[in-house]
Amino acid sequence: MENLHLTDHLALVAPISPLAADLYALIAADRANLSRWLPWANTMHEVADEAAFLTYAQGQIAAHQLWLAIITVNGKPAGMIDLHDKKGWSC
Repeated sequence: MENLHLTDHLALVAPISPLAADLYALIAADRANLSRWLPWANTMHEVADEAAFLTYAQGQIAAHQLWLAIITVNGKPAGMIDLHDKKGWSC
């Protein structure tokens, strides 16, 4: 995936392991709220769990089964966006 700079401050970037620590910190800080809608939030117990997910996502992206980007604000991860369950899609 090529990074997409939307504004001077906002970008969509490829899911890479060096961003795992920042993403994990976001999850840990808001786990109770996230877990209300995203059950996986309770399965992320350490940075290694997030790094493993990013590696998994890279494989799914390569297999055209997932599109996922990390949202960054001023170069720091702020969240993620994805499209999944892409059976029959072309991208």
